[in-house]
Amino acid sequence: MNIIYFAGGNKINVLLSVYEILGINITRICVSSIEPNLEKYKKFALDKKIPFAIYKKNNIKELFIKDDEEILLSVGYRFIIPAVVFEKFKYAVNIHPTLLPKYKGAYSGYAIIENGEEETGVTAHLIDEGIDTGDVIQQINIPLTKFDTTKVMSEKVSKVEHIFVADIVKNILKGDLKTKKQLSNSDIIYSKKRRLEDSRIDETKPLIDLYNKIRSCDQERFPAYFELDGKKVKIKLEFDNE
Repeated sequence: MNIIYFAGGNKINVLLSVYEILGINITRICVSSIEPNLEKYKKFALDKKIPFAIYKKNNIKELFIKDDEEILLSVGYRFIIPAVVFEKFKYAVNIHPTLLPKYKGAYSGYAIIENGEEETGVTAHLIDEGIDTGDVIQQINIPLTKFDTTKVMSEKVSKVEHIFVADIVKNILKGDLKTKKQLSNSDIIYSKKRRLEDSRIDETKPLIDLYNKIRSCDQERFPAYFELDGKKVKIKLEFDNE
């Protein structure tokens, strides 16, 4: 089976794992026009002699599918893939870095830490017309500690994601693909894109809520802050290793 790989995020290790299984059966690598890691994926494609394509939000509908391209695999791709594209494939699979059905959407990491969750995970699911609503193929659970920041959580996901995705691809190739409907859950959270002002803490909240807010923020680019006498006071975490 041949595969079109929709790439995004800092996930070259996942693409490499899939390439080691499929090799030349990756017929194209596609990225979005707003992908920060675009050049990394382009270099990978050139090095491996794999055709490479860049798509804007709307022109992905023009994607031409060859008869022998049966699998669409999306790992970190930044645009929604429309039905006119994914319905042409035998298997259209997305990899989402949370335990669905909770925490849908592209910006879920911050909310997981801010809400003090004790675990996260990775979900492989079929692509449908909703946002991360397709039938679940497989999930892996990743424990979190009360000292994990969003960055640490992302590192934990990265350590297992490439192995997880490789297993999914192997199961697809064997035709061993079992799915289950996502549970209807009132706790479902759609996370919005993080804004600078979202790092502001509310001093009236309980201490544990403030702590979770601080560790959820990007410690380098957008650290938590509060305002005092018209000045922004930034807060960064430092843990004692003892």
